[in-house]
Amino acid sequence: LIENGKARSCNTNEDCPGDVTEKNEETGISHLETYWCDSVHFWCCIKIQECDLENDPDCAIMIY
Repeated sequence: LIENGKARSCNTNEDCPGDVTEKNEETGISHLETYWCDSVHFWCCIKIQECDLENDPDCAIMIY
């Protein structure tokens, strides 16, 4: 999550967004996105679960 050109800062997981289910309109596949607070840099990270890495290489852990 980028705010003002830098990662969204946090102190605890509660400072980050809640879990959200995203649906890929092209494939019709839904996946769960969970957020947590990185305890080293103190910014919100996102993990996309239920990934199909072979067919969807962009579906991986991303840092926001």
